[in-house]
Amino acid sequence: MAAFWGGNGFPRNPADRTTFLKSVDQFAALTADAKVDVQLSSHGDTDDLVARIQTLRSGKAKSHPFLVGREKYLRYEEIYRLCSQARIAESGAKTQ
Repeated sequence: MAAFWGGNGFPRNPADRTTFLKSVDQFAALTADAKVDVQLSSHGDTDDLVARIQTLRSGKAKSHPFLVGREKYLRYEEIYRLCSQARIAESGAKTQ
């Protein structure tokens, strides 16, 4: 199962940052229920999109380059959550 995360970037307003983090957590709950193991992002420069496409096109991939597995997908989500919490902390707002 694949998950696609994307949007307009991280909010500047501290109150909106807390709402954003809640959205990250809600999305994580949905992806957990779906047992997501394919991670896609609207920001191809952050997830090696071009390299993965080239690997796929080459026909030489040992495994599908977009199938990252459950563990690696969960790590991706956790990094996103931690970055969101850090941005909230630097603004002086509370994370929850």
